[in-house]
Amino acid sequence: MDVALKIWRFNSQTGERELKRYKVEAPEWACLLDVLDIIKDSVDGTLAYRKSCRMMICGSCGMRMDGAAVLACKERMRPIVDAGREPEHEGYSGFDHTDLERVLRDHDVETVHVAGLALDYCVKETALDARRAGFDVVLHRDATRAINVADGDDERAIEELRTAGVRVEP
Repeated sequence: MDVALKIWRFNSQTGERELKRYKVEAPEWACLLDVLDIIKDSVDGTLAYRKSCRMMICGSCGMRMDGAAVLACKERMRPIVDAGREPEHEGYSGFDHTDLERVLRDHDVETVHVAGLALDYCVKETALDARRAGFDVVLHRDATRAINVADGDDERAIEELRTAGVRVEP
């Protein structure tokens, strides 16, 4: 499977850090730690990380992935690749640069239920993209919150969703 990662790298000469992109081919069973090993062994020998868990010190491969604390030896890459997450694309919609539409169709999904944070951004864009893709969409209003940068952003988002054919339920 093709795996793309963005990894923060520190330049000791300039004191700057940069987000460097790596793309490698990894086996289907690979975890994050395996992918880091592939990058170090075949792409960038300067990559350094802890992995004493492979030497019986459990927990030593702890790191952050997408802001969450994970154990690199336990974080399987296949579900991440299947979700279509691409590190260089940070869209507002769950459909942006993902295989979500294909996965939903492969499972004969007809109705997409939407809820979550950022009603006026991510939730709205995901619901609109689902409608554009031809799905019936239900927004669960009580399970959704808006950011409301400007007063009324939430109500404007709800109106836009209703106009697009999204069913809004409490």
